[in-house]
Amino acid sequence: MKMPTLLLVMSFSVAACDGGLKSPSDVFLIPKDQIEAITKQANFGDVDAVKRLIAHYEASPENDAIAEEWRAKARALGDAQELYYFAKRQFTGAIIETESAKKREMLMGALKAAEQSLSSREDASTKQLIEEITRSLNNI
Repeated sequence: MKMPTLLLVMSFSVAACDGGLKSPSDVFLIPKDQIEAITKQANFGDVDAVKRLIAHYEASPENDAIAEEWRAKARALGDAQELYYFAKRQFTGAIIETESAKKREMLMGALKAAEQSLSSREDASTKQLIEEITRSLNNI
C-alpha cells in the first residue's frame, strides 16, 4: 500500500474510532473554522484550495451546485484533471443526446476542454478521449 493511501486509511480509522466520522466521505469535509480561509485562497486562484472545496462540497449533502461552481473555477484556472473530467462528462452526455445541434454543441465543448487538458498535461487517456470525441463529431 502506498504511503499516502496508508495515511488516509489510518486517519479515517482514527477519526472513525474517535466518533468523528459518520461516513467515508466525511474525510473530505473541511472544518468550519477553515472554510473561510480556504475559500479566500481559492478565490485568489489557488488550485489546491479549489480542489479541496470541490471535494468538501461533493461530500456535503445537497451541495452539488456549489461543487459545480468550484469545478468551473478549477477549469477556468486550467486544472488538467478537472478539464478532463468535464470533457468526459460532456462526451458521455452527448452520446445519449438525441438532438443533433445539442449533441454537436456538447461534443465541441468536450473537445475544447479535452484539448485544454492535454495542453497542460500529456496523457494517453486524454488523447484517447480526443480521438473518441473527434470520431463522434465526424459521425453527426
